Amino acid sequence: GSSDSGALSGSDSGLNQKNTVSDVSQYLKSTTNCQVGNSAIKSIVNSLTSGLTSDLAKAKAIYNYVRDAVSYSFYYDTKYGAAGTLSAKTGNCVDQAHLVIAMFRTAGLAARYVHGTCYFTSSGSTYGHVWAQVLVDGQWYVCDCTSSRNSFGYVVNWNTNSFTLKGIYSGISF
Repeated sequence: GSSDSGALSGSDSGLNQKNTVSDVSQYLKSTTNCQVGNSAIKSIVNSLTSGLTSDLAKAKAIYNYVRDAVSYSFYYDTKYGAAGTLSAKTGNCVDQAHLVIAMFRTAGLAARYVHGTCYFTSSGSTYGHVWAQVLVDGQWYVCDCTSSRNSFGYVVNWNTNSFTLKGIYSGISF
């Protein structure tokens, strides 16, 4: 499909959108900085999702954990990866995306990276930014864990009406 090359189809918003990908297997695999099935990640995912029956409940539990347990640090590119971010309990947007995506994938939920240029309302600055999308019941939900003001499927710390979408990927190399 068009998503294999990172090319965007007309329906890709990088926010909440209907799924158009027939084979989501690439969004369930481990990548260099997204250690799916890592023992520490598996342990926390199992405890967060224990007793939850719906994919939506599991996705929200994982999202809320990363948003609330991992503090935001400003730096560029990847510093810790998913496992390192879980252990350090801090990370920038890329590392927080690595962690939440690794946790979603460990729970059997397809998840992917979104890269864009966003205008942040609090600082009044525009930065390159990375966030996650998770697939639940045929719908991709936006998951940006970097602000406590955001929630599952909702972003308020940057302007979602005027951002530039750079790409949607199964893994990112920076």
